[in-house]
Amino acid sequence: MLVEHIIKWRKIITEGVRIPHPEDEIIELGVPGIKRTIDRLKNVVRHSSALSTKYDGKPAVMFGRNEQGQLVFADKPRFVAKTYNGRATSPEELKNVLIGRAKEGTDMGERTAYADMMAGLWPAFEAAIPKSFRGYIWGDLMWHQRPSIINGRWVFEPNTVRYSVDAKSSFGQQIEQSRIGVAVHHYYPLGSDIAEPLTKLPNYNSKSGLLIFLANIPTPPKLSMDAQRLARLEEMYKNPANQQSITALLNPTVLRQLEISDFSDLIIQFVNWRAAHPEGFRGDMAQEFLEWITTNTDRLKISDAKREHIVDHLEMHQGAFDLLLEFFFESMYLKDSLISQADTDANGVMATKGENPGGEGYVYTKDGDQFKLVNRAEFSGENFRRNRK
Repeated sequence: MLVEHIIKWRKIITEGVRIPHPEDEIIELGVPGIKRTIDRLKNVVRHSSALSTKYDGKPAVMFGRNEQGQLVFADKPRFVAKTYNGRATSPEELKNVLIGRAKEGTDMGERTAYADMMAGLWPAFEAAIPKSFRGYIWGDLMWHQRPSIINGRWVFEPNTVRYSVDAKSSFGQQIEQSRIGVAVHHYYPLGSDIAEPLTKLPNYNSKSGLLIFLANIPTPPKLSMDAQRLARLEEMYKNPANQQSITALLNPTVLRQLEISDFSDLIIQFVNWRAAHPEGFRGDMAQEFLEWITTNTDRLKISDAKREHIVDHLEMHQGAFDLLLEFFFESMYLKDSLISQADTDANGVMATKGENPGGEGYVYTKDGDQFKLVNRAEFSGENFRRNRK
């Protein structure tokens, strides 16, 4: 019951903010998280029709109508702001909040150009969204002016991934009639801070110049997992000694007594930092973790005493820490294999990162469960490096 409560609690606080990586629960929940991650990956193979493309658009945008029927349009950071109202109801208000709330050190020339671009989209959204619509749609801006045609394909690159679509295809013909394109994936009912997966497009005026599209995959890919690798992972999981050591490592009572209750969060922060490193995930990760904590104590707000507690705890549970990361990386390998298989399956939209085929990844949504399949070392690191400002 406790584990189920933790999973439910994490879903409530994170669903409106981010879609989780499945392997994170290995670090967050320990033994139950390992089992849950393995089951999730198996479900991806069984139900590949539950996958949708995770488009790499920029920026994330929110749009819809409030209780009074006014259009609300903003980028995601402004929409979810807690210290001020960033839910603009006019293009002038949108420009003001984007420029007026710029962080210190922001290039104001770039920010003004961004604000002008966003405000310039307002008429199309106003014309597209019916007056009777209520609630807010969450999506990613894929183009704010019609893409170019190169070799018979529409080509657009909103962030780190380049997409191309056959100009003669049904989707290509829709692009031709548009000026703005938004890939949508979630819906916020009025009065709710919890996003619901969007499985059906609302009725909207497609002659407005705005093209709204879902990330559905027309033909579900055929996927399989490395049987030997999966069997080894499950055998490791079933080993009572392994379960006992990981449970001891992540024992919440012990961590609380040592005043390192955020131990799991620190490991995930470290993994995300390492993903942005040009060398990716390599070397002695336990030693890397300790060095990372030592060199980032101020940023992480870790006191000398807390750092010593972490060092002592790791020295006592070195084997368990290595084992936890082995479960994490093995699960990530299986996940990345599924991503690679899905990338090679023709689905109408071609995506490339540099010279390599493939996009940001995919989202699995079924029976109330939702998580993303993203190659952490390949995409997450590059995305972080390019957008850290």
